[in-house]
Amino acid sequence: MAELEQIHKLFEEKEKSIKEDILKEVEKVAEREMKLFEFELFYSLLLQNKETAEWVQDKRQKDWKKALEESHGNIEKAMATFAS
Repeated sequence: MAELEQIHKLFEEKEKSIKEDILKEVEKVAEREMKLFEFELFYSLLLQNKETAEWVQDKRQKDWKKALEESHGNIEKAMATFAS
């Protein structure tokens, strides 16, 4: 019985650790998404000039392609690079 209780306790501790790690990662992803949204909103308000807006759009597309290449297609890593 003592062994079973010990196994149960270890399982609960591991489960808690895994859940905490997942929540931390979700918070990081949400923070990156909010920064990207803030960037989009801020610059869309500032860039009313069509030529400037097109330049920014082209620049962002090039930066995104570069981030994807550097991360070997890993979208999460590319987003982290692109957002920083």
